[in-house]
Amino acid sequence: MSEFDNTIARDKEKKRAQFKTVSIVIAVSIVLFTLLYIGGKAIFSGMADDAHNGSAITERPTVAVDSETNAALREQAQAALSGTRQQLNAVNDQPAFKAYLDAQYTELQELLDEALVAYTSTHYAEALEHLHSIQQQLSRAQQEHQSAYQDAYTRAQQAFNAGDIDSAQQANQQSLRLNPDYSPALALQNRIDVFDDVADLMRQVQIAMVEKDLPKQQDALQQVLLLDSEHEEAKEALRDVEQQLNEQAYAAAIARAIRFLDSGQLNQAESALNQASQLFSNRSEVNNLRMRIQTERTALELQAIEQQLNVFQAADEWPTVVMVANNALQKHPSHEPSQRALELGQTITQMQSAVNRYSSQPSRLSDLTVLQNAEQLLLSARVFTSLSGKLAAAVAELENVIEVANTPIDVLLISDNQTFVRVLGVGNVGTHAEYQFQLKPGVYQFEGRRSGYRSKIVTVTVTQSETPIEVRLAADERI
Repeated sequence: MSEFDNTIARDKEKKRAQFKTVSIVIAVSIVLFTLLYIGGKAIFSGMADDAHNGSAITERPTVAVDSETNAALREQAQAALSGTRQQLNAVNDQPAFKAYLDAQYTELQELLDEALVAYTSTHYAEALEHLHSIQQQLSRAQQEHQSAYQDAYTRAQQAFNAGDIDSAQQANQQSLRLNPDYSPALALQNRIDVFDDVADLMRQVQIAMVEKDLPKQQDALQQVLLLDSEHEEAKEALRDVEQQLNEQAYAAAIARAIRFLDSGQLNQAESALNQASQLFSNRSEVNNLRMRIQTERTALELQAIEQQLNVFQAADEWPTVVMVANNALQKHPSHEPSQRALELGQTITQMQSAVNRYSSQPSRLSDLTVLQNAEQLLLSARVFTSLSGKLAAAVAELENVIEVANTPIDVLLISDNQTFVRVLGVGNVGTHAEYQFQLKPGVYQFEGRRSGYRSKIVTVTVTQSETPIEVRLAADERI
């Protein structure tokens, strides 16, 4: 406060010195004016005499100059007066700062009034000087005020850290008296208010540490931080306790996962492993166990696939075997049982389909080439009949069809006893008027030749019939 008194006193002394200077200047000016007036009067009298004597003297007009500098000072003073008044009015909204100023606030108001009087008297430079003095004093006061409550807070924080709560309370209250809205001091006051409760909880933590009761330590430390969120010791202790609890939970989860895995309970093992992974996801135990679980799952899945393949093979459902094997190989391309099952299933289903086509179209067997192909297919299919009852039945049916196709049929040749007849691709029949022989079912070409006559060929289809197949052929067209 004495600094403000000294400042005001210095300002007053300065004004007194300025007033003395101005008084001296005014006195000197009066003397000079008097001398000039006397001298001027004498000169004027002489000039009047000269005028009276007819001498022509030209009078020089006085020029009034509007000072631009004065106008600029007036504008500066007007702006400074408005701004300074606002600054002083704003102090009213800061009760703590106003109380800190105390009597100096009244003196600053009086100095503002003096500035206003100087302004209205067109003494703009003087007004600016007063206003500048007010602003300087306010700025110094604000800095001193800020330093005062910050220094008090710093002492309070140091005392609190040292465990001297009484000193911390006194210094912090001083800081809050100077600035009730100072947030660091408000936060520190909250910590001071709960100090005893926090100390009691920290003693409980110590007891729990002796008892090696981690959950009890965790609970007490959490209560400490609820009361005092800035308690660094509690923060660090809680981190350590939670780390230990996490390690214990992790070890327990890993142990459960191993037990479940060893007993084949893969879902439970994976659930326990996920719990461990949530605590420490990148540890080697987690990765190794996850690989083991996946390996077990794959083995069980392949085992199930093999069981399905065996069931459908036993049921003679080879199209289903092909489907299951295909699906398995999409996910497990190197699964050999699925590869073997696929190849076998495709072979059996393709053979069964081919055998059924021959059986469903027996007339095609009249073509010797087709018949030979059918017989060759039977040779290949018989190898797999022990694996598929359906294929065996299809093979038996085709064998019957082929047997029928190979049963000779009576053929009766009627000719003129002069035409030589032969069956192309089979053999000679000879010259007959009427001749009966046998041919397997099929399509044949009979050729008749006779010297001096044009040869004749007829096509005959030999099929099953209760009566002989009649073939009439005679070369009776002369050349």
